[in-house]
Amino acid sequence: MELFDKITENVVVHENQGYAFYFKYNDIIIEKVNGKVSTLDSDDISFNSCFRLASVSKQFIGCGIISLVEKGLLSFDTCILDTYILKFDGDNVSV
Repeated sequence: MELFDKITENVVVHENQGYAFYFKYNDIIIEKVNGKVSTLDSDDISFNSCFRLASVSKQFIGCGIISLVEKGLLSFDTCILDTYILKFDGDNVSV
């Protein structure tokens, strides 16, 4: 199985799904694009295509939390109220 297929087997769920995919690990670089810019546009997606994005910070927050857990500075069971958040209107919410 090609490396791209292994990486994206649970991400690319439809062959017509549009994406611009860039992966780099050590000396391995995979660049692949697929689809059209929009249903109203016949232009193919490229790495220069512009899209409106929403909720893009969640993966960075998640990565930061995992990094803190790996360093032993935080636990997935840590209560939100035990962190640096000073005011939070929730009970028993964990990281």
